[in-house]
Amino acid sequence: AVVSTQSTFFFSALTQPTDTIANVGSPVTLTAGVTGNTGTPSYLWYNEDALVFNDTNNDATSKFVIASVVADSAGVYRCEVTMETDGIKTGPYDSNNASISTRDVATSFGATTDTTETTQAFTCTYTGDDDVKSV
Repeated sequence: AVVSTQSTFFFSALTQPTDTIANVGSPVTLTAGVTGNTGTPSYLWYNEDALVFNDTNNDATSKFVIASVVADSAGVYRCEVTMETDGIKTGPYDSNNASISTRDVATSFGATTDTTETTQAFTCTYTGDDDVKSV
């Protein structure tokens, strides 16, 4: 008698990495994850086609962290997920692409005080990124 077995793997994306604008010197995190899986996920992160991180934690969510962004951190990143259930691997499944754009934020503050016998003028100056919401 011929015995046939069939395994069903359920896999759906939970979290996709998203486009990010990162300041040089600041950290940035990209996240990808799976839900509804019946197995163990493994994650490989790529910048363009270069492998940049092999996440071996096998959790439902993977985080790729750049602790201190440099100008060369800019690029298009993606996460590749492979599922393993009962020794059978499925995938890889690719996440959507996420772009990291970098910007160098140079900020400076200055103040001067001019005093004469009858008046005092105080001038505050600011130069830097125009996206600053409050100073």
